[in-house]
Amino acid sequence: MLESATNPGPIEAAVQAPSEQLIAKGSKGSAPDALSLAETYHVVKGKRADTGIESLIDPAIDNRTRILETTLPPWRMICSLSIESTFGPSIPGTGWLAGPSTVITAGHCVHALERGGWATKIDVTPGQNGVDQKPYGQFQSRSFNCTKRWRDDADPDYDIGCIQLSEPIGNEVGWFGMRVLDGAELSQWHLNLSGYPLKPGQGVEQRFHSNSVHKLTDHRVYYQIDTTSGNSGGPVWIQDVAADDAPYCVAIHAYSVGDGVNANSGPRINSDVFDLIQSWVADAAG
Repeated sequence: MLESATNPGPIEAAVQAPSEQLIAKGSKGSAPDALSLAETYHVVKGKRADTGIESLIDPAIDNRTRILETTLPPWRMICSLSIESTFGPSIPGTGWLAGPSTVITAGHCVHALERGGWATKIDVTPGQNGVDQKPYGQFQSRSFNCTKRWRDDADPDYDIGCIQLSEPIGNEVGWFGMRVLDGAELSQWHLNLSGYPLKPGQGVEQRFHSNSVHKLTDHRVYYQIDTTSGNSGGPVWIQDVAADDAPYCVAIHAYSVGDGVNANSGPRINSDVFDLIQSWVADAAG
């Protein structure tokens, strides 16, 4: 069972005993709903075909697509982050709603030793679309959590964090579901990833790319999906067109090419991570 580390904010996350539930349903929220063109033409759904849609990560080619319909699901459930710390200027990041007021992100977005430890403040903007378009407002938070193994050991397999908001904006914009899949099952799925990179877009334009699973370990998913700085914390999700066609997160993006693998990666949502995130959501609900 994962332990949670909490900054001295007003909301603390208690780790609950693991549950048997391996699927958490999301919500589309109360805001107007429609099928976006971006979801129609870019999101990959279902399991991979034998031919796949593989592509190499080439620094000379950026395969990402800008998302303009950020007031529609699932794009409005994805948040731009402006992260302030005791050292240096603010930096961009990405998060995604997992409940009414709980935003999941990478652990290094909320706690990084090179930036003095815990972030001092994070501005969270769901569905941001450029500098001036903040369709659901902007929220400030000083209440953060991460796994204890990330805080104490900077273990990349546990680079998972949480931002708790004082406003339940997820009731309006919705939130992602989660699904725990074993390696054999997960390897069959197409993956989607969207977020707010620094380049291009300066951390205020949402960019999307998709591809198939490249490699799996017990704690990580590797994928040849284009990302740059600022994408950290973004949702890695699947959509099952044969079921409810809803987005289910299976990983949290955190790292660029490394570990001798020509692929980006993020911590998998395994049963322990699932239970920890659920405990964060439950704690925020009181």
